[in-house]
Amino acid sequence: MKLVLYDGNVMRVTGLERIKARMGRWKRKGRWKPGSNASRNELRVAVTVNREAYDVQPVQAGQAGKFLIDGRESDDGRIVLTAITDAAINEADVLWVLRLAYYYLKPRQAAA
Repeated sequence: MKLVLYDGNVMRVTGLERIKARMGRWKRKGRWKPGSNASRNELRVAVTVNREAYDVQPVQAGQAGKFLIDGRESDDGRIVLTAITDAAINEADVLWVLRLAYYYLKPRQAAA
């Protein structure tokens, strides 16, 4: 999803659910070993910053709530946050990651 925001920023939001499924198999001596499933949810938020309105603070990676956050900042004023978790993601989690992206933006003072 790509959004042009009122403050001049452009936000891109991507949500992924990856499921790794292992099929069951027959073992020796005629025993059946069932398969397993593992899922990983990823939420990626990229904000292209309006440099006239905001200064960008350094982005830090680490654990935040149930998410493992990886962030980077490019020279052209773009912040990219990747939030990874094994748990299910709901609407509140999406809003929380969007809020976290704006945490790294500092409004510039208007010249008087």
